[in-house]
Amino acid sequence: MIKFIKKNKLFSFVLIFSILTFIIGLLLPSMFNNDINKEITSNLNSYINTINSNKLTYSNILKDTIKSNIISILLIWILGISIIGILLMLFLYGSKILIFSMEIIFLIKNKVNILFILLYLFPKLISLFIFFILIYYAINFSIILIKVLFLNMIRYLKILIIIIFIFIITSLIESFIYTNIIKYFI
Repeated sequence: MIKFIKKNKLFSFVLIFSILTFIIGLLLPSMFNNDINKEITSNLNSYINTINSNKLTYSNILKDTIKSNIISILLIWILGISIIGILLMLFLYGSKILIFSMEIIFLIKNKVNILFILLYLFPKLISLFIFFILIYYAINFSIILIKVLFLNMIRYLKILIIIIFIFIITSLIESFIYTNIIKYFI
């Protein structure tokens, strides 16, 4: 595995990006002012209380979760088949990691049971792993598209230069030789 990471620069980049974003997400809540921390804590407590009071419907949670994940997956896939999507993909993936790591901090700050934290974050960790794989392949595909486009662009540029050269020659012929021929025969 270590040899694979060393050989594969893109995998290493995505892995380092993930780790750094996770660390930033762990440090970020300490930079918030108390009002923001209280608001996030209040939202988290409200969510936990809603779960405890059985006010949530499982079908709505399932539907919202599937909808959110499908939209994210399709967006990353679409960005992967575009050339300019690499930065947007990294932004989407990075925001998911930031939210995940900030949730860890807020759960720990609120002295939530460690078993609850693990159970709450486990599906999110699996989702992040799946997004990691998707981001890796999407960026890889975008890079392949860029390389193919660049190679074709060079070929296309060569054709353009040749055509311009031919038009310059035909223009020279038309301007000097053709006009002199017309003068001679007319």
